[in-house]
Amino acid sequence: MEQIHLAVVSDNGPAKKLYTSLGFENYGTEPHALKVGGKYYDEDLMVLRW
Repeated sequence: MEQIHLAVVSDNGPAKKLYTSLGFENYGTEPHALKVGGKYYDEDLMVLRW
């Protein structure tokens, strides 16, 4: 394995801070990735490379 990918809701600051502290880097954003109760959420795409 050479890399791990994950997606996190863009406005979830604590999760993004945790992933960044573990070495993950943001490589993009997917707009309107999730729809919950009629509200859309963007997701930040992150990667950890060895």
